[in-house]
This record gives sequence, structure tokens and C-alpha cells, in this order.
Amino acid sequence: MQCLNRNNRQRSSTLDCIRAFAMLYIVAIHHVDDYANQIFRCTLDELLTYALLGMFVFLSGYLLALSSEIADYNDSVSFIRKRFLRIYPPYLFALLFFLVV
Repeated sequence: MQCLNRNNRQRSSTLDCIRAFAMLYIVAIHHVDDYANQIFRCTLDELLTYALLGMFVFLSGYLLALSSEIADYNDSVSFIRKRFLRIYPPYLFALLFFLVV
């Protein structure tokens, strides 16, 4: 199944599903395992975690690159500004939240 993104380009639901699986594995198995006295901890879990984390980062960057067209310097500055404002304020808020808690 294909759907259109904001730029009327087709998105691959297969890549979105792979990325969602990687994210769910990292959160549901690996992260929660730290709170569950590491019941899933083994060599296979470590390898799978690193592979899926790398896959998630790679696919996210790939899909991000597909969704934006950068033709000149102004487009690249606009892209960086939008990504900075989208990522760093929530990151700083989370850091402050964890510092307070």
C-alpha cells in the first residue's frame, strides 16, 4: 500500500513498517528489559538491538531525504532551521524534565 506525503510523492508502507518494527523492538524489548531485571539479555538480543537501531536511523534519514528537495543554499538553510526547531526544543525540555525528576 502506498500513500502520498506532503510533496505528493509516494511513501513506501513497507519501509514504514520495518521502521515501526525496529522502534517497537527497541522500546518494548530492549528498553523495558532494563526494568525487568534483564530477562531477555543475551548475545542475540544485543546484536539484534544494534542492527535494528542502525536500521531505524538509516531508514529515518532515507525517508527524510526523500521528503525534502534541496535545490540551493536557501533551501538547505531552511531545512536545517526546521529540523533544529523540531528536534532540539523537545530534547532540551526532556533533559530539564529528567533533571527535575
